Amino acid sequence: MALFKRKVAKVNRCRLSDSYIENMTVYLASAKNIPIEKARAFVLDVVKKKGKFPRIKIDETVEHGKIKTKIISFSQFLDKIAGRVITPSGSIYKSVAEEESIVTRMVGEFKKDRSKYKKKKFKAMEEGNDIEMRVNDAIQNSIKITLNSLPGGYGFPSSIFYDKGSYNCCYF
Repeated sequence: MALFKRKVAKVNRCRLSDSYIENMTVYLASAKNIPIEKARAFVLDVVKKKGKFPRIKIDETVEHGKIKTKIISFSQFLDKIAGRVITPSGSIYKSVAEEESIVTRMVGEFKKDRSKYKKKKFKAMEEGNDIEMRVNDAIQNSIKITLNSLPGGYGFPSSIFYDKGSYNCCYF
């Protein structure tokens, strides 16, 4: 089963201020033909004196159903979301390393249940208990059908689960 486990991708995003300092240092050193250390010292001095990050307003979910509005610097915001997944629409989600999705947990539980009922089915088959074998086979088959239909729900536009991106990368 370990063959099918997907590796957890870690998002490595550098700090915006570090990136700015590095880019300006390289630019200044090459444009003015000065040593990189001297350019870095100048850029750091300018950033200390004049560098201010804008303040932004964010809505943060404190607990389910409760949203708190905060005003923080853009730098604090970037530090806060480091390692998280940011969608093109601006939504921010926890990474899989931080918290498993409900669908992943649900599929895991279904897999465990299916294994349990398959074992019961084979045990009943060995004992010759035909009714018990058929009941457990029907239960494990219904779980199998549910698991196999889940990716289809992501790809069907009329489904409440519809999400084309999730359908394209859905595997369990």
